Amino acid sequence: MMYFMGQDYFKISDLLKNFDVKKAEKPLYPRQEIIKKFVDKLNGDRIAGGFKPLPASFYAIKMYQSGLTSDFLLWWFWGYCNDSKSFSKCWWWALKVQ
Repeated sequence: MMYFMGQDYFKISDLLKNFDVKKAEKPLYPRQEIIKKFVDKLNGDRIAGGFKPLPASFYAIKMYQSGLTSDFLLWWFWGYCNDSKSFSKCWWWALKVQ
């Protein structure tokens, strides 16, 4: 489909060839930073155990539903899980539905 702009006709596909989308390499918010740390650590354990990795949204929603709503609580929980023998076992045990 051709579009007219001023004196020239152009195709949208021609414009999109030069358009490059880059992912944000740095988290935008502090919550994203701590969630990324959880995701990297937990998915590393899952891959080592032969399971497929879970998306970051799964972990973020799970922690939010369990009451970890502030950044301070997330950092505290990170330290709590990190001090245990098994990070992933501690995370799953602490967030299980009771």
